[in-house]
Formats: sequence, C-alpha cells, structure tokens
Amino acid sequence: MSTVSSTSSSTSSAYTSSNASKFSIGGMISGLSTNDIIDSLMEIEEKPLQMLQAKQLELTEKLTAWRSLNTRLQAFKTQTALLSREDSFNVAKVSSSNESILTATAGITSTRGTFEVTVVELAKQHQMISQGYSSSDSEIGTGTVTIKIDGATFAPIEIDEDNNTLEGLAAAINDADLGVTASIMNDGSGSTPYRLVLNSNETGTENAMTVTLNLSGGTKPTLTDLQEATDAHIKVGNIDVYSSKNTITGAINGVTLNLQDADESKTVKITVSQDTSSVESKIKNFISQFNNLATYFDEQFAYNSETKTSGTLFSSSALVTIKNELYNMVTGFIPGNSDIQSLADIGITLDSSGQLAITDSSALSDALKNNLSEVSKFFSDEDNGLAVKLDAYLDQLDDTEGLYTAEEEYYTKSIDDVNSRIDSKKEYLTRTQTRYQNQFVAMETALATIKSQSEYVLSQLDAMIASSKSSYSDS
Repeated sequence: MSTVSSTSSSTSSAYTSSNASKFSIGGMISGLSTNDIIDSLMEIEEKPLQMLQAKQLELTEKLTAWRSLNTRLQAFKTQTALLSREDSFNVAKVSSSNESILTATAGITSTRGTFEVTVVELAKQHQMISQGYSSSDSEIGTGTVTIKIDGATFAPIEIDEDNNTLEGLAAAINDADLGVTASIMNDGSGSTPYRLVLNSNETGTENAMTVTLNLSGGTKPTLTDLQEATDAHIKVGNIDVYSSKNTITGAINGVTLNLQDADESKTVKITVSQDTSSVESKIKNFISQFNNLATYFDEQFAYNSETKTSGTLFSSSALVTIKNELYNMVTGFIPGNSDIQSLADIGITLDSSGQLAITDSSALSDALKNNLSEVSKFFSDEDNGLAVKLDAYLDQLDDTEGLYTAEEEYYTKSIDDVNSRIDSKKEYLTRTQTRYQNQFVAMETALATIKSQSEYVLSQLDAMIASSKSSYSDS
C-alpha cells in the first residue's frame, strides 16, 4: 500500500497508516490502485484535523508562555512584598569584638551605638549525684520521691516493688517529666561505681532542684551537689545584669546577647549600626526581577521581518496591558514624599533597552546613608508606597477574576474545546475511511459479478457458434 503524502502532518500520517493497514483491496478486478486512491481521499479529509492540531499546538505554546509570565510575576512580587514592609528598611547589623566570649543579634528596634560588655559568669544547671552502688539494680527501698523546682512542688513519684532499684528510680523520674533528667553513671571506682545523677533541664538558680526521698527497705540514695545552679552575670558598662539563661535580651534595647564563655578580665565591644547594605541588596533584587520581566516582554513582542516570525504572545492585548501598567508604575511619581518621589531620585532609571539600572550609584548610597526614612516611605508607605502599589497590583492580577487568571482560563478552555473537536474529527475520519473501503469493496464485488456474467454469456455464445458450425458441416 502506498504511503501518505509528505504534506500531511506527522500525526495525520500516522493516523492514515495505522487505519489503512487493516484493509487491502488491491483493485484485482478493476485494475485500479484502490488503496492509493483511499489514501489520497483520506489526506484530503484529514486537512481539517491537521488545522485543528496546529491550533492545539499554538494554544498550548501560548498557555505555556503565559504561565511562564506568572513565574516571573511571582518572583517580582517576592521583592515588592519585601520592600512594601517598613521593617525591611529598619535593619540593624551587630558585631562583637570577641565572639569566643560573646555574640549578638540585633532586631528592628535595636538601639544604635557601641556598648562595652563583660561576662562575669555563665548560667549553669543544677546537678546532683548520689553515693556509689554495686550495680544499677541495687535496691533503694520503696516509698515516694518528691522534687521541687523554682518553688513548684510536683506530685510525689511512687516507688514500689516494680521499680525499687537505682535504674528503676532514674526511669521513674524521667517518666514523670518534671524538668529533671536522671541517669546512671559508672565512675569505674572500686566495688560501688554506679551513681544516680540528676540534671535540671534549665540553667539558673530559679531552676535549682530540691529532692526529698521518703524510702525504706533498701539503701536510699544520698544526694549531694555535683554543680550548683548559677545565674548568668554580665556587666553592660558599670551596670550588673543577671539572667537564668545564657541568652540575654533586654540588657541592650533590641539586642540579644549569646554568652559563650566567662572572663571577667576581658571587655567585649558590641557595635550596633544601621545595615544599609541589606536595604541596597533588596532594591537590587527588585531591579533584577523587574528586568527579568522586561526581558520576557521583549521576547514576546519581538518581530523578525526577514523570517516573518514573532514572539508567542505577540498579539496578546492582556500582556500589553500588564507591561504598560508595570512600566507606568516604576517610572511614575509617588506623591507625598518631600525628597524622594521617583526611582530616578535615588539614581534608578530605565536604560536604552527598557531595563531598570542604577545609573547614579552615589545618589542611591547617599539616600540610604542620609535619608533612609524617605527611601522607606517611598517604597513602603501604606497609601502611596511604590512597592505597596506594585504588590497590590500583582495580587489583583492573580485574583480569581484578575487579568492573568482570566487569560489562563481562556487558553485552558480553548485547548479543551480544540481537543474535543480533534476527538470528534478522528471519529469522523474512522467512519469515513470505513465508508470508502466499503464502497470500493462493493465496486470490486459488482465488477466481479459483471465479469462473471460476461464470461458466462461469452461462453454460451462460443458454444452456440461451435454447435452451428458442427450442424453446417454435417449437412
């Protein structure tokens, strides 16, 4: 059987071949190449299917390109959301002159300046230890054990015949979950190396333990201090500060001090300053993600006059609207600010390719260093801030009735419609091919019948002629 013409699409050709292989007439009676004729007829019938498949491909490419836009919009929105928050501009950085003794972190409200800190003592956990036992299964008696921490007395722990061993007591204390951890130590000494050790889970004097053992019938543990509970003690300048923990907040406004070691002879300088580099980094990321969108717009609206080709979304009016809106916002003026009313006022403008660029780095540095509050207001003012407006617009695009969502739904529905039409067309082609095959079968059958009848008539004529000749010879 002949192959499908090269003008058919790959999908259509595969369709014809797969169906034609089920049928072979061969034109034995008519002498016609009936299979080739059917293939040619089907190629004509398949033209609408090819057009639908081309439309399907075009719509799929547009939907993919449109969703690619959303990826870029969301990346840009991440940056606008950061710059829309006032706290993004009030970022402090903190340094320590001796991080082996003290490190620090600063919050938004931290006080700027340099502070001298001395770590006199670290906060420590209360630890207690018992006398030695010959084994961890040594009996300690039965009764109750009561533990008191920071003025709170917990319900007594019951010790009975099931847990009246050193190991049983440790497990009972741990199961009670009182803020105390019990363990068994083997100190390797002599015949009684096993000891009960109690550790308060928290540091500081307020977490010191008081343990009362009302036990009888065994060797009751006698507990002594292995390590006393102590509070952290630092000096900020000449002011003494105490804390139950080695992480101290409040000694310096907005700063958290993390104590690493104690050395009363060493003074650590903690310097808290405005972190303008963090703000500058956020602004640069904002520029970068806007330019990512600008590049995308250029690609979609590009047209090559030589090849007569254009971007996938070249004719999208929705994309034109989004582009114009974003460009208008980033190049426009923001009312209400006294010193900074546009990106150009901090050295950021559009270059010749339509992308944002820091064209005056000194203007940006000066604004961040000397006029940070106005920079913050320009971006994050709740009524007129550039980032606030951009963020709101991007939210609106992605809303259930937003422009982006509506366009995505349009492409998705259009693809579903075309897919449905393709399925219907394929069913039609199957029926049509079967009809053609049946018609040619009928034709060949009819021709075969005619041929058979013709041969019969001819044979009868031949017989009659032969009979006549025989009769004439005899006479």
